[in-house]
Amino acid sequence: MSAILRKFVQEGSCKRPVATLAKWSRTYATPPTTYQAGIKEIQQVFNDAASQSSLPGPIKGNGPFNLVSENSFVSPDRFTVDAFARRRIYPRPYRVGPDAKTSRAQDPFYQLSIDPLDECCNATLLSNFVTDMGKIKSRAVTGLTWRSQRRLTKAIKRAKMMGVMPWLSRASTRVY
Repeated sequence: MSAILRKFVQEGSCKRPVATLAKWSRTYATPPTTYQAGIKEIQQVFNDAASQSSLPGPIKGNGPFNLVSENSFVSPDRFTVDAFARRRIYPRPYRVGPDAKTSRAQDPFYQLSIDPLDECCNATLLSNFVTDMGKIKSRAVTGLTWRSQRRLTKAIKRAKMMGVMPWLSRASTRVY
């Protein structure tokens, strides 16, 4: 780059003088270390530590390689992508709720043909679908169908507005 600028200045095509940058060199506050001596020392320390330690038997619980012991053969196919991909996937609980077939089998409102909105004055029934703090349980917890869950939510809100159920707690089941 500076050679091109000098050429422009010498040929006179540039009207004003161009200042070229001086070459910079890097200097550090600490002197550079010699790596070869340090590497050999570290290798010697590791070799000494490896020769002194002996494993009593197989090591358990180290991921996909469950039984690896000293002086044992490990087949190369255990290091493939497929070996790592073969992890067991544990079933998780429903986040949204069960599918339609399961929810129809679990839903008492659906099985008995009861409309939850007709039960808005039944605090004993509705309190089973409310937590101790008064929050309406989700469909994943109740296992109801979509329709029953919506109508149950409306019934609980109506019961709270009418004063049949408390706002911030579960309704007591005692009869006075």
